[in-house]
Amino acid sequence: MTTKANKPASKPAAKKPVAKPTKATTQAAVTSPPTDNAIAESAPAKAAAPKRPSKNGITQPAEGTSCRAVWDAIDKLLAQDRKITLESVRELAGDKMADATIRTQRQRHKTYHGLTA
Repeated sequence: MTTKANKPASKPAAKKPVAKPTKATTQAAVTSPPTDNAIAESAPAKAAAPKRPSKNGITQPAEGTSCRAVWDAIDKLLAQDRKITLESVRELAGDKMADATIRTQRQRHKTYHGLTA
């Protein structure tokens, strides 16, 4: 039978010492700033995203999105003086469009154009 007094004490794992950077290694890491030609060659310039109109705290959806399809359908219905219903918007925007998307974007379209009270 062993007791706590007879058990050998476990030693904590030894940590490896971390070498501090010397003056020679820190000076080697510092290089001269790149020239304008080096910057232009290393990273291609990103095209700026087109600015989308924003009114009444609402930004118009980007072209090619499902939200923009709803806005375009609503604009088309307004131009034809037709009533804006869930079915009429779905007919123009797409059959597989979610009801929640159509309802949300209809409300955002109304707020954007200042048609809500």
